Amino acid sequence: MYSGYLKLVLVIAICTVSLSSTAQEKHVPTIEEAFSLKTINSLALAPSGAQIAYTKQELDFDEDQYLTQLWLYNTQSEQHRQLTFSAKSVSDMQWSSDNKWIVFKRDGKLMAIRPDGGEPKDIGIDHKGIGDYALSQDMTSLVFLSSEDRKEELENRKETYGDFVVVNKEAADTHLFHVALNSDLTAVSEPEQITDADNFSIFDMALSPSDSIVAVAAAPSPRLTDLGNIDIYLVNLKNKEVSLLNEGYGFESNLTFSKDGNTLAFNRSTGFQKNAQIFTVATSGEQAQLLSESFDEDANIIEWNDEGIFFEASQKTNRYLYKLNPSSGNISKVSRGDELIAFNFSLSEDGKTIAYRASSDKTLSEIFTQKGRRVSQVTNMSEQIQSYALGKRELIQWKATDGAEIEAVLIKPHDYDASKKYPLYVVTHGGPTATDRPDLSRLGRWYPLDTWAGNGAMVLLTNYRGSAGYGEAFRSLNWRNLGIGPATDIISGVEHLDSLGMIDTSKVGCLGWSQGGHISAMLATYSDICVAANMGAGISNWETYYYNTDITQFTVEYFGKTPYEDKAVYEKTSPMTYLSNAKTPVLIQHGENDQRVPLANAYELRQGLIDKGVDTTFLLYKGMGHGPRTPKTLRGVLTHVSQWFDHYLFDAPMPDYVNPEFESSVPAEE
Repeated sequence: MYSGYLKLVLVIAICTVSLSSTAQEKHVPTIEEAFSLKTINSLALAPSGAQIAYTKQELDFDEDQYLTQLWLYNTQSEQHRQLTFSAKSVSDMQWSSDNKWIVFKRDGKLMAIRPDGGEPKDIGIDHKGIGDYALSQDMTSLVFLSSEDRKEELENRKETYGDFVVVNKEAADTHLFHVALNSDLTAVSEPEQITDADNFSIFDMALSPSDSIVAVAAAPSPRLTDLGNIDIYLVNLKNKEVSLLNEGYGFESNLTFSKDGNTLAFNRSTGFQKNAQIFTVATSGEQAQLLSESFDEDANIIEWNDEGIFFEASQKTNRYLYKLNPSSGNISKVSRGDELIAFNFSLSEDGKTIAYRASSDKTLSEIFTQKGRRVSQVTNMSEQIQSYALGKRELIQWKATDGAEIEAVLIKPHDYDASKKYPLYVVTHGGPTATDRPDLSRLGRWYPLDTWAGNGAMVLLTNYRGSAGYGEAFRSLNWRNLGIGPATDIISGVEHLDSLGMIDTSKVGCLGWSQGGHISAMLATYSDICVAANMGAGISNWETYYYNTDITQFTVEYFGKTPYEDKAVYEKTSPMTYLSNAKTPVLIQHGENDQRVPLANAYELRQGLIDKGVDTTFLLYKGMGHGPRTPKTLRGVLTHVSQWFDHYLFDAPMPDYVNPEFESSVPAEE
């Protein structure tokens, strides 16, 4: 296999030479070639460190689903083996403490399979809606989170009064359940509900090493608006006693016990703009201690073992694994290789072996292992893109109008010519605390960036103020500035590229999804920098958003007040306010069932643009929530937006969305 960090770099370098030497044999991937790639979605390292369970996903167009199967890699034999072959997807896998079982979810059930093969078995928990779960160290029991099954009650209500919903009051609280297991991991009896208090809904849990105590993070309700009111409790499985351990004042998550079970570590964040910090609290109930104050980014806990508390965090566009010494507070970087952007870390029981997913500007997401200073590549999913001519990714920087340092990813065509000026796609991420990175981990499953670059354009991905990876102060630059600040950051970036003579300013298209859709709508109304724009599930009016979204606290955190307390700040940052300037044609894409950014935002911008005589098309995707969740819907979203910009940036005919042509080259359907 690929062993050693220097060997890994050499392999990447050789691949780069190979790409350039065979460029004439390569082709620009079509939209469907890109989003039909098989991907690795998750992994779990066995406690022994000898095997890695992982999931591989592909598109199933026949059933219109993303189909995920369970695979196994043996670090000694270096062999891969597929373990599941069902027409239903696998998710949420965990190893048993003795390395002899892999537990996972499939089709609403908890299943178990031996890593040496055989058919998966149903553990036998007859309970709808199993959430987080944990297998005890001695494998004699299992705890899980679930809400009350109200199916029969709701059917009776519908039969009598018709079908209706009481808004924001229908969701049932999530509670803790316990079930005893036989030695073959089958349930002994029906699950026992451990917690049952009203106004008590669990968002996260951790089972203690003794298997007798469960730490839970619970809020007054399951509504997202209560995420800032989470407290931590200890639940005794023997007597069902629930005791308050730590009264929080933010969002507590990633609960993790120390090896001796006497201390609990957890993340706390007090707002979207604030760092998720690491705290510890003794199970005896002492005051919680902040340990990560010196680390200026979200420090997301992975595990606590004898080596320390491990967490993952972004640093600008990269991402690493870190180790925190809970005694001294010292923090050290563990994962190696700045060329790789790493996620999904999993550790062996002794903390000496690490497995993770990582990608680069030339590779898809692959699995790597690290032991000491030795890094080994385990998979080669990037074989799928050997025949593709992909764009060239590089990081660029500029100063915003107020002096803030802004960084972005610039994708150039594979055959970039410095003497030419190129059309530009301005693609803006959401969040707003997401981060654009110079890698191929999302190739095809987001926007077809390399298809656009390969067809003769450049793509600008801006980490505007508010993006994660650049510290809390940078994220806070969005305070009362949520729309204007990011828009001006992007405008200054386009001007920067123009000053370098790289772009055709008459061929600039602006697009994004969610918060990115909001910023694109701002660029289309607040400025005239775009010849065409796309608002994907975006916010057109923050006041409308506040009154309709499922996370009303979002705008209050960023603006400081509600719209009826400070209407001016909501207007200043809303695209609707600048309709008098609007000239840019806008394609609006939105899901019928979007709760995060409610549909009213799409209708409002559409009507406002029509009233101003601005060309607009609104595509409403039936059954879709905040984003595409099926392959066919993804195909539609990506094809529609590509056709829109083909017209405005490359003079192709205006697409006929009502009577489209039907062509498909999806490998899965051949």
